[in-house]
Amino acid sequence: MTTFTPGNHRPIEWLFLDARTPDRGLAEWLAASLSHCAWSCHLVIAHGDGDDRLLETVVHHLEREPVALVHLHLVADGTMGPSPGADRLLDAEARFQTEAYRERTGSRLVPLPILEVAHRADPGPALTSAGELAGRLAKPSLLLWDEPSDAVIRTAAALGLRLYLGSTEQQDSSIMEVLTAAHILDSTMDGMGNGGSILGPCLPHLTVVDGRVFGCAQQWRLGRTADDPAPAWRPDTSLCAGCVADTIVGMRASLVANQRRNEGRELALRISAALVEKGALSAAAVVARTAAELSLTEPERANALIQAGLCRLAGGDLANADRALFEAAEAGAPAGLIAYHRARVQVAWRDDIEALDRFAEVLELGTEAVSSEDLHFEMALSHIRLEEWADARTHLGQAGGPSAAIAFNLGVCDVNDARAARALEHFDRALELAPPNDDLGRIRFFRGFCLKELERYEEAAEDLRLSIELEEPELAHHNALGFCLFRLGRHAEAVASFERAVEVDPTSAIDWANIGVNLERQGEHERAAEMYRRALGMDGSIVFARDGLERVERG
Repeated sequence: MTTFTPGNHRPIEWLFLDARTPDRGLAEWLAASLSHCAWSCHLVIAHGDGDDRLLETVVHHLEREPVALVHLHLVADGTMGPSPGADRLLDAEARFQTEAYRERTGSRLVPLPILEVAHRADPGPALTSAGELAGRLAKPSLLLWDEPSDAVIRTAAALGLRLYLGSTEQQDSSIMEVLTAAHILDSTMDGMGNGGSILGPCLPHLTVVDGRVFGCAQQWRLGRTADDPAPAWRPDTSLCAGCVADTIVGMRASLVANQRRNEGRELALRISAALVEKGALSAAAVVARTAAELSLTEPERANALIQAGLCRLAGGDLANADRALFEAAEAGAPAGLIAYHRARVQVAWRDDIEALDRFAEVLELGTEAVSSEDLHFEMALSHIRLEEWADARTHLGQAGGPSAAIAFNLGVCDVNDARAARALEHFDRALELAPPNDDLGRIRFFRGFCLKELERYEEAAEDLRLSIELEEPELAHHNALGFCLFRLGRHAEAVASFERAVEVDPTSAIDWANIGVNLERQGEHERAAEMYRRALGMDGSIVFARDGLERVERG
């Protein structure tokens, strides 16, 4: 064991000790650690109910520190009924009852025995023993390795017992997994109730297993020991979000058994929303589905499934997004709302035909989640992607307005119908309506394209240059700008623009040919011939490249 030395850190409030592996230094380490814990702390000891040294260490600490308070969670064997370990705990606590009576305060040793029931064992004797312990001023709980029956759940509730649930897989690793997970869940619930961070860090705690000290339970699971000889609470906060998410999912059965489904559902939804803010969309979806499983009513289940579906949609997991939304519909979610979100899934799938059917369904059913104007706008975008310009114009006319987005998309329709002058008016209108900065580059590109088609090359080049500065340029940006510069006779600049085009797409034969034309105009026939040959090697149908090659080869 490493020795504990104080540091400039928040006092430890919880200590988790796995005493399964005998260690002569464990009691000494515990004594040093307790002296640097918060005045009121919790000590959880697994596999230590037969080790009187640990219990004596706690008692000696309380005798030395007159204001200290220890909540002692001792895991004891409850399979056969009365537990010697639990009895010894109560005998130790009795020493402080006299003091509590004299000082008119509570006992400074709070006995919280955890009675463990072995796999496939009858929990009846443990329940009986727990009832007896409760009568002796203890607050016992049960650790079960099998799913409890309804009768066990009812009896535990009547006795006010908490049920810790583990699986046989967890039992093979350690009891600590169950108990630390319960601590993390409780801390997260406290954070929700007290306005703290719902994604941790949880209450300061150390986990000690096999003589190794870990700064938190998640660091123990990952095998990351404390990074200095003095164990101190140094949680790696980058692990907190994943830890909290895993915990709420893993504790679902425990929440059900302890009749805390509604609290668990609310907590899971809050955690899911917090994970969305961090961009952890897959984890957020899993936690939202846990909320659905904890729901007591169909409307609650439907709401949680919608949350799961939208997380999957935002994360690009479209099949699972659609599945969750379908389940939400089966749970009674508003049909119009579900149709709208499933239409969005189809849009993400690039199935605009199916999306249009679903949007039409939303218009028929109605929903408060989206206005009819917004639905018409979404339908217009689908028609644009399908190159159905007339239908797109119809829906844009019903999309409300005026707005920069509507004006821009009307311009797109006109561009594709070869109506450059009319399209230019729409793009000018879009600029007048103060579009978002992210849209300026796209508007400038289309405006420049229209000016090019109208042979207003100087103006076109200015807009196209602006578009390249404002957004990530594509092949079309450089091609259009190069064409305008060619028409203006600025061949060196045109060559530079077409060279940037082939950097974007080296297979663009037309742009290799365009470089050749401009080099030829500058009298660089040898280089022009090279560019023409490269273009024709990719596409032999480019007539002006073939004619140009013949010219430069003739000299």
